[in-house]
Amino acid sequence: PGMNLSNIRANPALSKLLVLAKRQKVKHEFRQRQAALDRSIQEALQRNSVVLVQDLMKQLGRNDGQFPSPVDVQVHLHHGQIQGKFAVVEDAGDATVEHGHPSYLSP
Repeated sequence: PGMNLSNIRANPALSKLLVLAKRQKVKHEFRQRQAALDRSIQEALQRNSVVLVQDLMKQLGRNDGQFPSPVDVQVHLHHGQIQGKFAVVEDAGDATVEHGHPSYLSP
């Protein structure tokens, strides 16, 4: 069958190896989710040449505690801007925004 949990705890090397494997799995899954978020953003920009950041946060963000939350989307967009993937345009026309000034995203 499987290994007994007490045997794993008694073997520090095996325990450490399992922790490292779990970390690698979590990192891999996170990278996959980030890549999927990139694709979703690119698809939104292909449909519309300019997109309101707030709209992307609402459309792509999840409110169930899973990745990406609306704030995760905003942070991802900011990092994409820094890396040159996206450009943020402060004024691309009239828009109604809940807080502050509208920020638009373009490819």
